Amino acid sequence: MARPRKNSLEEATTSRVLRAAENAFGQHGFAAARLEDIAKEVGITRPSLLYHFSSKENLYHQVVKRAFDQLRDVVLQAMVVERTYAHQLDAVVRDMLKFADQRPFLLHLVLRELVDPTEPGKKLAQEELLPLIDLIESLVIRNGGDMVPKNVPLRSAIMSLIVSYLVRVASGDVGRALWGEKDHTQELARYLLLKKSGA
Repeated sequence: MARPRKNSLEEATTSRVLRAAENAFGQHGFAAARLEDIAKEVGITRPSLLYHFSSKENLYHQVVKRAFDQLRDVVLQAMVVERTYAHQLDAVVRDMLKFADQRPFLLHLVLRELVDPTEPGKKLAQEELLPLIDLIESLVIRNGGDMVPKNVPLRSAIMSLIVSYLVRVASGDVGRALWGEKDHTQELARYLLLKKSGA
């Protein structure tokens, strides 16, 4: 009986470490984030943190992988729940935005990986982001049919939506000044990926 409790405790600690590390890496970047600060945030020691994750690089890898796994689950769930393409598109965009709003430092982390050559996970971010883009593109191609505008370059449209949202949110006040207070990602997704007749 004591063993399952220990495993549950270890899982809870691992999850808390990953969440604290996501915030630290997102706020400060890989180099400036300190394991001591992450451990303190969780209420454990640095050696205890390293018991769960053998190195800072391993912790970072797990943070990025976990975040993208969770985001893929969000997309898949939205695709399964809704019946029509228009509703699926709305649900995927809505749920991705909700996920991102709940994880603001994750957006910083992803954006930093895409543009900062000094960050260690550029290849990892590509490996994790690419399947997500493929998944969304396959949803549009498979389920959109005649409802998708014919001359829209799908991958570029999807990337434009994602990158625009990433930059807007990660830029904080500057992003709100440039893009405006209201986020229009949902409307833009419909404009780019759904004919008016399919709404």
